[in-house]
Amino acid sequence: MGKKAVKQYFNGLAFAITIILFIFTFIGLYGGDATPVNHTLRALTTIALPFIIVCDVIFIIYWAIRRSWVALVPLLPILCSIKYLGTLYQMGSQPESVQANFTVASYNVHRFNNDATGIVAMDVMSTLQKEGADIICLQEFINSATGDQRTVTERVVDAYPYSAIVKDLAIFSRYPIKEQKHIEFEMGYNSGMWADVVVDGKHTLRVFNVHMETTGINPTLHQAKLNGEMPDSLGLSAAATNSKLQRDLFENYTMNSAIRAGQAITVHNELEQSTHPTLLCGDFNDVPYSFTYHTLLGDMKDGFREAGHGFAATYRGAKGLFRIDYIFHGKGMKSLDYFTRDQDYSDHKPVYSRIEFVEEQEAQ
Repeated sequence: MGKKAVKQYFNGLAFAITIILFIFTFIGLYGGDATPVNHTLRALTTIALPFIIVCDVIFIIYWAIRRSWVALVPLLPILCSIKYLGTLYQMGSQPESVQANFTVASYNVHRFNNDATGIVAMDVMSTLQKEGADIICLQEFINSATGDQRTVTERVVDAYPYSAIVKDLAIFSRYPIKEQKHIEFEMGYNSGMWADVVVDGKHTLRVFNVHMETTGINPTLHQAKLNGEMPDSLGLSAAATNSKLQRDLFENYTMNSAIRAGQAITVHNELEQSTHPTLLCGDFNDVPYSFTYHTLLGDMKDGFREAGHGFAATYRGAKGLFRIDYIFHGKGMKSLDYFTRDQDYSDHKPVYSRIEFVEEQEAQ
């Protein structure tokens, strides 16, 4: 085979990959419009969208170097992805000072790493307090080593005199809590809750705290290691050569995606019934533009898109590439600052939003 034939072969292969990426980029961008039930490919493409976009950029560069019009093919989905990229990255830097009415924090504390001493739990609460959090929403607020949630509650009562605890969820507040409700999910262990919080004696907010069904990836990998099906050092890369592991990962992820979809609809219905302005915090275990994200967002606003800066990843695993923890707010509020902190208490990062009350017209 001559050099010209080899060149044509590789150009043809690159063109085919470019077209495939073009198609899958749009599938990923609009994959969240359909429930994962019976739309498995769309759900899987949505979670892979950041990697697909990176590949689009690589092929833009490849075809630009070759001075080919084909560079326009991956450029189109990149331009269409700008709104999506805004859910992962925002320009600018964190403001030095913000005059907000209150600060809310959301944090999956990962059972405080099963620390039996209570030191980690108190460090976590102290860190959230130092950031000025007035309302704190915690997920996985269960320490299986001690089994005692009262320890934390009693120790922070001076800073957060009001609390609502349901299952593995907790809301701590500097402001009075009037009512609360447990939102039970039909499938899965996780659940949601809400609490009516009266801020400054005049603004009643319904604060939702949710923990959606896990992706199933980490438990599947952990079980595979226990079964001796993959070396500890290989992680996800082992799945590429293990057909059983591939099947287990696929089945568990798709099943849990469908479970999350049902849970998201349940929470959305509760949001719709609220008679108060709403805040939604939690670990969604899903990426932006997924069905879960779209359903929970509804007509609320994503605080990161409104006031974030830098990269928005909240999950410390998987090379820190995924954003799965969120704070949304409804009408009558505006996020002035939205940020995360890279702390090693959990496999998640805490998320903060500094919020002010605004007139409804200004909030549009």
